[in-house]
Amino acid sequence: MRAARALVLLAGCLAILAAPARRPDAATDPRAAADPHAAAAPADSSILTLAGPDEPGMRMVVTGRVLERDGKTPAARLRVGVYHTDASGRYGVHRTRRSFPPVRDARLSGWLVTTADGRFEVRTVRPGPYPGSRTPAHIHFIVRERPRRGLLRAIAGGPGDVAFELRFADDPLLRRRGLFPAETLLVSVRPVDVDAGGVQHVSVDLRMR
Repeated sequence: MRAARALVLLAGCLAILAAPARRPDAATDPRAAADPHAAAAPADSSILTLAGPDEPGMRMVVTGRVLERDGKTPAARLRVGVYHTDASGRYGVHRTRRSFPPVRDARLSGWLVTTADGRFEVRTVRPGPYPGSRTPAHIHFIVRERPRRGLLRAIAGGPGDVAFELRFADDPLLRRRGLFPAETLLVSVRPVDVDAGGVQHVSVDLRMR
């Protein structure tokens, strides 16, 4: 009898582990109001405009791709948070205080969803370095991992955030510190091209870890 009960209990546990992870609903999940990650990523644009025409600074367009761990497969439909300082090197405060990610209350911040081939575009101004700091100017990207399901979810846990940083190869601070062209899996140093209209263009690939 005890053996039969044990088998029934084991079968129930395996059924729970194999069931698809339930995605929280923004209308019913209380976490969704405080954390946009808690809600399913909406069908939103892969193009994010952070800086309007009145924002001081040099116009910059960042194009890129998010790739899976193999470095080849496009990471489709992933939510990406983006934030950076303004041209003076200050983060400021987001006008609605509901920036993304929610713990990063930067004025120039927002989020996008990658395309089917993992691509995205950010239209903004070039960030400035922190005032009085030797830290090179940079843009933060926070990529939400894809939700895990079934047994893998039980073993590895739920999705998490992967933080990337984009720096610019022509940054005098970067050269002065002798870091050029230092890169890691999470920090990219990319060249900057300028078009005929004076807009700066940077391209970057973000590889999930």
